[in-house]
Order: sequence, then C-alpha cells, then structure tokens
Amino acid sequence: MLSTLISLTLASPAPVDVDFLKDVYPILEAHCIECHGPKKQKGDLRLDQRAGLFEGDEDFIPVVPGKPDQSTVIELITLDADDPDLMPKKADKLSDEDIAILRTWIEEGAAWEQPPVREVKVDPLALPPLSEEQLATRDKALVTLNGAGVRVQLIAENHTALEVNLSLSRDEGTDGQVALLAGLEPVLVWANLAGTKLTDAGLNKLADFGALRRLNLSGTAITDAGLASLAKLGELRSLNLYGTGVTDAGLKHLESLPSLERLYLWGTDVTPEAAKVFQASHSGSKVNTGAELVVTEIATEISINTECPITNKAVSAAFVVLVEDQRVGLCCAKCKAAFEADPSPHLAKLGLKEAGPVNEVCPVSGKPIVAGCTSEAAGTLVGFCCGKCKAAFDVDPNPHLVKLGLKNAGPVNEVCPVSGKPIVAGCTSEVGGTLVGFCCGKCKAAFDEAPAKFLEKLGIEAEKPKLNAECPVSGKAVDAAVTSEYEGRSVAFCCGNCKKAFDADPGSFAEKLGDI
Repeated sequence: MLSTLISLTLASPAPVDVDFLKDVYPILEAHCIECHGPKKQKGDLRLDQRAGLFEGDEDFIPVVPGKPDQSTVIELITLDADDPDLMPKKADKLSDEDIAILRTWIEEGAAWEQPPVREVKVDPLALPPLSEEQLATRDKALVTLNGAGVRVQLIAENHTALEVNLSLSRDEGTDGQVALLAGLEPVLVWANLAGTKLTDAGLNKLADFGALRRLNLSGTAITDAGLASLAKLGELRSLNLYGTGVTDAGLKHLESLPSLERLYLWGTDVTPEAAKVFQASHSGSKVNTGAELVVTEIATEISINTECPITNKAVSAAFVVLVEDQRVGLCCAKCKAAFEADPSPHLAKLGLKEAGPVNEVCPVSGKPIVAGCTSEAAGTLVGFCCGKCKAAFDVDPNPHLVKLGLKNAGPVNEVCPVSGKPIVAGCTSEVGGTLVGFCCGKCKAAFDEAPAKFLEKLGIEAEKPKLNAECPVSGKAVDAAVTSEYEGRSVAFCCGNCKKAFDADPGSFAEKLGDI
C-alpha cells in the first residue's frame, strides 16, 4: 500500500504557475495581436488589453478566469483544422504546447499584467528605399563628383546616407561644386561647406535636399536672404552659421524648421536678444552664441603650457588647440590660426613629438606638399599639395599607395561579382577581411544584402555562422535549420513556435544567448 502511494506521488506532476508576461503574452503577441490589437480589431475583438480579454456578452467572452471550457479563446484555437472559424487564420494552428499554456493560465485564474510598452528604436540615418531611377541618378552624380575631386562618402555601413565635405577644397568650393550635388537629394544627409566660396545662389541649390540633417555654412558669404532656401529642409537637425553675416532678420527664415536641435550663431551679427527669443520659441533646440563655450573653457580646462609657443606671451584659455590629445594654449586668435595652419615649427617648445607626413611630394599630382593638408592611410600620415588631391586620395587611396611605399590593399577582383562588368574605384565592401569591388552602387547594395550568393565567384569560402547550443526560449537543444537573425548573428531554436516567440520580442530572451 505504502509503495503504491509513493509511486502515485512521484508520478503526479507538480503544479506549474503560468506567468502571463513570460508565457502567455508572447503567444498572443506572436499569433493574435496582429489581427486583434491596436491596429486591427477583427470581429470587434482586441486581445492586447484587459477589457478585451475579460469582457463580452453572455455567448462570447474571450477569457473566463478558472473556466477554460467556457472561454471563447480556447474554443476558437481548438477547432478542427478545416473549420473556417479556427484561429489564428493567417498561420498554422497553435501547437499543443501553446494551447496547454493558455488553458493552464485560465485554469489558474488568468492573472493579467500590463504588458510593457515596446520602445521603437529610430535609426537616425534610415532613409526610404531608392527607386531604380534614383539609384541611377545617384551613381551618375557620384561619378561626376569623384572626377571633380569632391569627397562624398557613406556615413555608415548598410545605409544609403551620404556626407559631402567641400571644406577640404576651401577656395575651390564654389556654387558650381554645390550644383554638382544634384542627384543626391534623397541620400545627402550631412554637408560641410565651411570656409568655401558659397553664396546665396549656391545655397539655393540645396533647397530640395530634404534628407539633410547637418549643414555647416560657417565662414561663408551667405546672408539672411540665402537662409530662405532652407525653409523646406524638414529633417535639418544641426545648422552652423559661425562667422557669417547673418543677422536677426535671418532667424525668421529658420522659425519653420520642425526638427532643428542645434543652431550655432557664434561670430554672426545676431544679437543676444534675438538669440534668446529664438531659443524661447524653440524649446527643443540649443542655440549656441559662443559665450557659454568660452566660459566653460576658462573655468574647467587647463593647457599644458603657460606661454604662447609663438610669441612667448601668457596664454589665454579662450584660444586652445588640441595636439595629440594635449591642450595647447595660445595668446590670441592670430597665433591660434598660425599654429593650426602649421604646428610643426612650435612642437619642440612644447615637448611634443612632431609626427609629419612620410612624403614630401604629393602622391596624386607629384607637386611639393603643403603644411596641414594630410590624410592617414595604413597608420601613416600622408601629405598633399592641395585639398583637391587630398579628396581624390581619400576617395580611393589604393592607386597611390605604391608611390608611398605602402601596401596596396585594393579589391581582390577586377570584375563585379554581381553584374560581371569592370569595377569602378571607390565602390567596395569588405567581407571576411577581403575588399570586394563593384561596378556601381546598386550591385554593392545587392552584395551587401546577401554576400553568400556571390562568394563562390570570388573564390571566397562562406563562413558558417556559429550557433547557440540551447534554445533561448525553451532551453532545449536547437535545430540548426530553425534560425533568426538578431543584431548581426544567427540564433537557433528548437522549434518554429520558439522562433516566432523570439521574433516577436527578442529583447526578452537576449540575455540567454550569451556569447555565440
């Protein structure tokens, strides 16, 4: 008798408490809420809120606590496979495991908790996909700009957002160069025109560049009238007008910019009163007139020197230059400008090592290099004769590295692996530590989306992703054929249901992944 009781006790499963947020809500979110949630309420049924789950008429109550057989939800998910009322309609029937979880939850009283609000992560560089016509127009513009020595580059991998820096060419940066940007309207996000010969006429050519987020116009000849061209730039976050002739009247043209976060007015003719009025009416923006910057430097920063390395006079905290992460103080704006133009003659006085370019002749033009016009390549400082040559080198340094005695790390291929056409300079992607060239931006985008499809043509063996051994949802052994991508890595699951639960809310299971 005693042995019988013991065996019965051991065979009886211990009661399991079902957690609504951990066990139940992921099932509802993965299979039900798309059609019965905040966006849609098919059949006037909403299952993401307490009222929708527990309220109804006498014949239709989704969940009756403690009574799964009287709960409409259980009835609908357990109908025969060929029944037209079977839920969910758009997917396979719920697994027996999921149905058991829902039934147990209701039997235990259907305890409910408010699901957390999902944070929607906004990619600041995300842009709408380009049409084939826009891609062709963009690629044609890039070829033209490259030929003119204008530096245009991608801001980040897996994005189409571009930045242009005309400040490198300074005096050569004209309204004509700005006109060459036509065709980049949907993808140009950052533009640095500082110190160029830009006028109001050139600025007007940017009126339709609605994707612009940052625009640096410091040190240019633009006026209040030119700022009217910016009125339609609804995505503009940062505008630098330092050292321009803009006045209080110019601020009126900026009042309609809905996304403006930072406005730099130091060195303009805008009065402190007008700046304060603009700041008050744009509480989400930071208006910088320069005064607060000087106060911060004087109060909190200390230079490595007490005497100016040019005049030997006492330094001012208002005139500071960073050299090798060291703060060098100067006595006046004139000395600061001279030091920035060519610091090398003064470094010995400061006890700083001079790290000059490895070359004396420009690798692009063959002319003597000038001070302060440099780029870094393969950990080496390279000098140039002008900003135009520097820009050409930055776009594609490989053709010039041999002249400098540096390793040429060019693409491994001469023919595009997507189209079979000859590759063009500067259009590359890296895979497995190897640089791959392409004939155009469209082929590069196709390769970046699915590189494994083209690796065989390049003689590169596709690297097999390393998978996790245990399912992050159930803890069971995984099936290598059932995977999802999460933050650039492959995650394996034991079954399709766990994959769906993970895809619906990966953040809840991320900690279980560990390092894979």
